[in-house]
Amino acid sequence: MGRRPAIGGGRRILEDPARARFCFISPGLCIALIVAPQELGAQGGEAQREVTYSVPKAPAFHLIGASPSDVGRPGSPRELAVSLLSAVDSAGRLQQGFALEFSPGLALSGSVDANEYRTDFWKRLVARTGLSLGTAKASGGGSGTRMAVGGRAVLVDRTDPMVYGAHVDSLAEAMLPCLVDDLTEDDLTEEEAGVCARERTASLRARKVNATWNRATLSVGVAWGLHLGESRVSEAKSFGTAAWAVGTLPL
Repeated sequence: MGRRPAIGGGRRILEDPARARFCFISPGLCIALIVAPQELGAQGGEAQREVTYSVPKAPAFHLIGASPSDVGRPGSPRELAVSLLSAVDSAGRLQQGFALEFSPGLALSGSVDANEYRTDFWKRLVARTGLSLGTAKASGGGSGTRMAVGGRAVLVDRTDPMVYGAHVDSLAEAMLPCLVDDLTEDDLTEEEAGVCARERTASLRARKVNATWNRATLSVGVAWGLHLGESRVSEAKSFGTAAWAVGTLPL
């Protein structure tokens, strides 16, 4: 869609770091508000950021410009605690290259009931809220670390097929022949059951996508970045923030 100009050195990377950007895309109407990050000049070098008209899946990684291949995705409180502890070394310094992405609601509860997801806005919001934490080596050499924490939430999604009861019931009915029953000897294996379920529901899912694609959505995201001298939290200085709000309206 275009790029912000690259401006090197100094304490300003953008002339107006809180400038809003709006986009109108057809088919469908997209309204995007992007608050650009403001960075410390101490980072040095040139900075160039691409304007994106969507909320990043992991805002923290986006803010520090990281694309980690090894991302921790804890699914329980214990896994979350272990992941957080692994981010710090024996000397109390934050590890560089650490990446964590998880849904706090699902990490704590493990799952959400399908009926509650469909009927309870707050439980659906918790299930579709994600947090991210990432670290990367600071530019300019030295032992500094760039760290960012971020969050992403889907506030409205009328395209979500799982909020339509009749569709969920149709999926459940279609998958009945694919159920695994440990009491029978000639039943499907778990792998075969998965293939069966995907094949039997593919047409139902496709029809639902075609029927709901042109409906309202609203997603938001935010990220906050810190520069850690000597990779220690006690020497943290904020280097910028970013926020996203993207919505679509039907035509």
